[in-house]
Amino acid sequence: MDCLGDIELCKIADVKVKEKVMFLLIRNRVPYAERWDEVPFLKRAKYHGAKEVCVILTHPEHKDEAVKMIHTLDKEIQSQIIMD
Repeated sequence: MDCLGDIELCKIADVKVKEKVMFLLIRNRVPYAERWDEVPFLKRAKYHGAKEVCVILTHPEHKDEAVKMIHTLDKEIQSQIIMD
């Protein structure tokens, strides 16, 4: 569940990639929350055809730190993460 002040960090359609990002955030003690959103049919191409997408939320103070951590992942994983 997200708090009122949380902001979107990224969106991930692949569950395995989501787990890697979550593990990375947990290991580095970055607070986060997740929310699942349905993807409209016409926007599914952006999310590799997924019907649902996991939205990762974090506190604004931790956003830069979390983005730097995500950029340490290999390029194949990063290609599955949609940063807004």
